[in-house]
Amino acid sequence: MIIHPTILAIGACALLLFLHSDHCHNSQRIKRNLANENSILPQLYLLAKQGEQGALLGLTQAAMAQNSQHWLRLAANLGEPNALFELAQLAPSQDSRQVLLERAARLGHPQSSYQLGVLHSNPQVALRHYENAARGGDPRGIVALYNLLVALNRQEDALLWLQQAASWDESAAINYAQSLWLNNDINASVQVLRAAQSKGFGRAQKLLEQVPAISAEAVSQVLANNKQPSCQIKIQFVASSLLALQNIHQLKSEFSQDTRFQGFPICFNAVIAVTPERLQCSDDLSARLQCNLAPLIEQARAADFTHAIVIGEHGKANVHNGVMYLDRQDSYQVFVHELAHFAGFVDEYSLTESLAKSFCQGEAAPNLVFDDARPLWSATHFAAYKSFQPNMALIETDTCSSTKRRAFKPVSQTTFMEHHDLGNIPSLYLKIWLDVLNSPEKLTPIYVNFAQYYEMMGEQDKADTWWQKYADFQS
Repeated sequence: MIIHPTILAIGACALLLFLHSDHCHNSQRIKRNLANENSILPQLYLLAKQGEQGALLGLTQAAMAQNSQHWLRLAANLGEPNALFELAQLAPSQDSRQVLLERAARLGHPQSSYQLGVLHSNPQVALRHYENAARGGDPRGIVALYNLLVALNRQEDALLWLQQAASWDESAAINYAQSLWLNNDINASVQVLRAAQSKGFGRAQKLLEQVPAISAEAVSQVLANNKQPSCQIKIQFVASSLLALQNIHQLKSEFSQDTRFQGFPICFNAVIAVTPERLQCSDDLSARLQCNLAPLIEQARAADFTHAIVIGEHGKANVHNGVMYLDRQDSYQVFVHELAHFAGFVDEYSLTESLAKSFCQGEAAPNLVFDDARPLWSATHFAAYKSFQPNMALIETDTCSSTKRRAFKPVSQTTFMEHHDLGNIPSLYLKIWLDVLNSPEKLTPIYVNFAQYYEMMGEQDKADTWWQKYADFQS
């Protein structure tokens, strides 16, 4: 048999047929020959049948170059998985496509395994195919396997593939960075985000822009260059996880664009990261979210802030003496509702008995007055706003329904203090809110929380330091 020179080159070049190689410097010429000389395909087929090294792959690639399904089928019959895969893409029906992909997958073709996983609605069958694709190094198979394991709540198994999936998928990269962050390896987390950024992943870029300084010293340096003396309250966001940074960025962005709060003397410091291990936040959806105050006290010594907002994982949002606790699922409307608590606003829905006893025994809150019977509005602090809202009337709320006292608001409409999701803040409330913010003696900063913390710990000297800071704030 006379062997065509091109075929001899194919035998020598084997898998490098279409690639650059020191031993195959004439590969471009080979490709041209394969595309133009019909006589090559039969000779490649004969060599492939005889077991000539590289001929079977060469036959498949030559058939692809000439778009010849006939020769692809012959290569497929000889067990060439790439030919089977290509024929599957041209199959007229899903059934015939699946048959070809299964043959290729049995021959160890990872791309075929991935496509079989996509075809199967049964998650367990899909999982088996994705595993084969992932073990074969198919990027889409790795990502699909990771996502399916997560969906099946097999978190530990998913973590085994997370690092590899992070190289190909933005969501996986962010989840991997989050996992490292939660395990206190913040530097490694940042490196993962930088690698994702280099691949053009936009969300990773945004997260990198939000990653705060880690140390108190670094935070102090940032704040030293960003003093905000005109602000009545300076809020320190605290992120307990990487994903919490996204929540914080979104909240700050929406607040800055909310025209209702233009001119409000509220400022936000650069975000501080405190690891979950140190914050020790509660994790109960049915209970008020609470965290360890000690890390905040450490940060307060280096950074200047009057209030703090801690983003935890799970729990009911609440405010206590200058600290707001939110979980990552809380919306901007919840944030605004809780922000009003910083100014002393009280909820207008029915409070628990213990909370009602605490609030309703007083005379007033910025948005409410408390009494045994409906008072004259002219005898309340709302009288000062007569010129702002001439037709004022006191409307009873459910705030104190669990006690004998009653609560009254100065507006008739349902407000954001009763249903935060409605987001309705009457103009009178905005006026009252602004006046409270400009009256520091009416505000409760985080210093009260710190002082009470040290009193509970039996360290009165440290408590007195924070009580003095509170007195200075009010003066």
